[in-house]
Amino acid sequence: MRSLRTEARASGDVVTVVLPIPVPYGSLALLGGGAVLIMLLVVAAGMMVLRSSTDLEELRAS
Repeated sequence: MRSLRTEARASGDVVTVVLPIPVPYGSLALLGGGAVLIMLLVVAAGMMVLRSSTDLEELRAS
């Protein structure tokens, strides 16, 4: 179980156990940043071919 909280408490009759729950913020930020970068590259590639694929002369020829 992962949470944004730093610990989870489970208590029984007498014993209370504190379990630390590490959240890999660095890995999550790297994954999110990589996904945004890839999406920007896909959009840039689409913008480069958008003009030529929507040109009126090109549309009339096909």
